[in-house]
This record gives sequence, C-alpha cells and structure tokens, in this order.
Amino acid sequence: MLVEDVMTREVITAYPEMTVMETLTLARSNRIRHVPVTENGILKGVVSDRDLRDVSPSILASMDVDLLENTLVKDIMVKNVITVHPLDTVEEAARLLYKHKIGCLPVVTGKNKLAGIVTDGDILFCFVEMMGMLERGTVLRVEIPDDPSELIRALEIVQSHRVNIISFFLLPKEVSQQGFRQLLLRLQSIDPSRILADLRDKGYTVKLPEFWRFGK
Repeated sequence: MLVEDVMTREVITAYPEMTVMETLTLARSNRIRHVPVTENGILKGVVSDRDLRDVSPSILASMDVDLLENTLVKDIMVKNVITVHPLDTVEEAARLLYKHKIGCLPVVTGKNKLAGIVTDGDILFCFVEMMGMLERGTVLRVEIPDDPSELIRALEIVQSHRVNIISFFLLPKEVSQQGFRQLLLRLQSIDPSRILADLRDKGYTVKLPEFWRFGK
C-alpha cells in the first residue's frame, strides 16, 4: 500500500506570518495535532501541538498573553522537516515515524509542494486493516523451520481445509529459537481445531495460547 492511499489530502495549514495564538486556535478548532506551514503551496515547516504547548504555558504563566499574538509561527516551527512522497510505501512511512520519533510526515511532490499529510494514527489504522484485525476470525501462532519451503507447506495445510487466510506474517527472528520462525496466521474461522490437529500431525508446534479470537 502506498502513502497516497492513506494520506489526508485536504490539509489544514498555517503560513509563516501567522501568530502562535492564531495557529493554536486553528489546531484546536480542527482537532489536529500537526499543522504544516506553507507559503504558496510550498512546505516551509511544521508546528505541532507540543511546539505550541511549549510556548503557551510559559507565556500564560507570565500573564503576557499579548506575546501569543506577537510570536510568529516561523519562529517556533520545525524547518528541517522529514517528508515522504505519495508513491512511497506505508512501510517506509512507518519506518521514518519510528526512527525519528515523530507523529506526522508531510507528503510532498516536486519542489517541496505539499500534497497531503500522513500521521502515526493513519499508519496504525492502515496496518490494522492490512492485517485483518477488524475481521472476525482466529489467530494461530505456529513454529516452523526457517526455510521458505516450510512456510509454503504450512500454508498449504491450512488451504487444504478450505479456510480463508485473512493475513499472515513471520515474527522477527529475535523472538524465535535458532533455526525456527514464528508464523502468525489470521484465519476466517472461529473453530480451527481440525487445522490445529493437522498442523501438529505434520510435525509443527502450535504454541500456547493455541488460538485467539478477534474482531466483532
């Protein structure tokens, strides 16, 4: 899935000469945590609710609210902004959010033109959907030898029971003993007992808890 599939296209923006008070009001009235700062459609920076909070408490404590109306966004915004392109993958967006510990990525095209914004919440929801976590079914955790043919074999066993596989993925090697991988299967079935028995008969280990029902 690509960034353009999950990004918000109608972006609420500020401009460099807006005051902190105006931007704070803009963010709160639209219930957003990140406000890109643009000039003629070109991204100049980003201001977050944290940036605004860092400024406003100290000013309010001094009872000099006028400073909120005189401090400009360009003076507090982050200027070296980490961005993504609409055709980047959501996995790459997730990697950047995690690596840099940030909450949003402006989406830009040529010459830094703002095309949208993607947040950590957008990426989280995307992965929840991609993994089928909102669908009713069952999760199995199966230990398989670290060999591509074993993955295919395990999936074929499940397929032989005519059960739809909603999603599957291999957990990182760090959580498995050497020479094995942990396969997480999400199945469109609420009774996987026959599949469990078949997998075990074929020599696979299904670790406890044996299955977990998910979805509504």
